[in-house]
Amino acid sequence: MVTTGETTQPRSSILAWSLLVFLLGLGGSALWSLGKGFYALSIMERVDHPSFRMLSPGEVIGHGYGIVGTVLILTNLLYVVRRKLPTWRLGSMRAWLNLHTTTGLFGGLLVLFHSAFQFRSPIASVTMWALAVVLLTGILGRFIHAFTAEPDMAPVEHHLRTFDGIKAGVAAEVRRRLAQVERVDMGGRSLIAVALALPRWRKEAFARKRAVESALSEFAADHAAELALLRPQIKETTNLVYREVRARAASSVLRGWRSLHRLAAVIMILLVTVHIGVAWTLGYRWIFSDVPTVAT
Repeated sequence: MVTTGETTQPRSSILAWSLLVFLLGLGGSALWSLGKGFYALSIMERVDHPSFRMLSPGEVIGHGYGIVGTVLILTNLLYVVRRKLPTWRLGSMRAWLNLHTTTGLFGGLLVLFHSAFQFRSPIASVTMWALAVVLLTGILGRFIHAFTAEPDMAPVEHHLRTFDGIKAGVAAEVRRRLAQVERVDMGGRSLIAVALALPRWRKEAFARKRAVESALSEFAADHAAELALLRPQIKETTNLVYREVRARAASSVLRGWRSLHRLAAVIMILLVTVHIGVAWTLGYRWIFSDVPTVAT
């Protein structure tokens, strides 16, 4: 039996995500252990803590977290450039997507520790909320992306030719019934419209499965033994026509979701730019400043 390769890709994705979550948790635990005594205190109590002059947002380590996190987030944006240059032969889109995910999550983690879990100014608060939205929409978008890979439909044609070996006209009947199923097309629609159409896609997917099964049932009375032997091929055919609809629906959802993700990213970049500008103006210039800094 011909395989679609769809089972191996999710497994590799699960392993990659598991490793990423493990490393993210390990990094977060290490950063928390470094300053857990400081982070656990209230803002007023932190002033007397020995780590105050190291881990506060405007101090050497705390400020450094923000700088490295910002660099990672800016590196994260290179994925957008790579998408605009599909013929650019510098790594696969899958590798760039993995880089996009990794730099975004670790950049967000460092920015969170840069804030020292305190949001005392409106700009800082809104910036962190914007970053949270970007990360959340990015993570959900990555999960949606896992369903967008279209299955290899070549086995369907191979199986239809096998069905024709039972009785001429079986393949034609299957194709005729599949063509009668109403196709859901939501190209260019808004995310809300696409989301509302998901039940219609589900209905189409099940209708395509039933179309294959009902077409073969027409020949079950005279060819029951042959069809029983072909049960694995029949099951794969129905699964593939179902997955093709699922992949089309996921692609439409992903297009709308990316628009939301990009909007959140643009807002976040603008806020980060303002945050950096204000910090620089007030003298928070990390190791490049000769003026002693005071945590905000």
